[in-house]
Amino acid sequence: MANGEAFDDAVELALANPGLGVGCHLAVVGGLPVSPPADVSSLVDSSGFLPRTLTGLMFKLARGSVPTEELMREFRAQLERVARAGIELTHLDTHKHSHTHPRVMKAVAKVAVEFGIKCVRNPFERPLSQTRSGLFSDWSYLKQSALSAAVSPGAIQFKRLIRENGLKTPDRFFGVTATGRLDSPTIRSIMESLQEGTTSELMCHPGEYDADPLVTCG
Repeated sequence: MANGEAFDDAVELALANPGLGVGCHLAVVGGLPVSPPADVSSLVDSSGFLPRTLTGLMFKLARGSVPTEELMREFRAQLERVARAGIELTHLDTHKHSHTHPRVMKAVAKVAVEFGIKCVRNPFERPLSQTRSGLFSDWSYLKQSALSAAVSPGAIQFKRLIRENGLKTPDRFFGVTATGRLDSPTIRSIMESLQEGTTSELMCHPGEYDADPLVTCG
């Protein structure tokens, strides 16, 4: 995450593990831009910060006030910062899955081609793809399922962009609707739903569990 506070630490860890495939978590939500704020003025507020929430970004995009070129400019700046740190990227995804929006996914596809990065996360999860006892009575699960369903029409355009730009993406994506619920039965349910001959990605945030509440690391 090139605009993240732990960027230097992440670079050190990545360089210490040269066999690890490292991706860039492109961010146009939260924190400061890597670009000079004046170069991405449509994205930042009066204090120079990117939209603090995904909803805030979506409002800007819905108003048509964010040119695709400014999204690309910020993504380029983030990728260039990672490259300068000596990391050869293997894949791209976005913070808060912002590339479910057509304009953001277009910007991601274009910069991926520019930087020779072939693999991009497929952010579209099939609604209610994880089913096990108790989940359907859980409000957070139902909320995440509704959000996945709301953005799912964009999957068609995403697949077209991937194909047209010669990119690669997993066939299926898991982890959004089960956010905070990835216990053993849920992971087993996901594994049992996998289909022969397809590729799948499971998104999860590593963490440390001790006497204090769960603290996520990613």
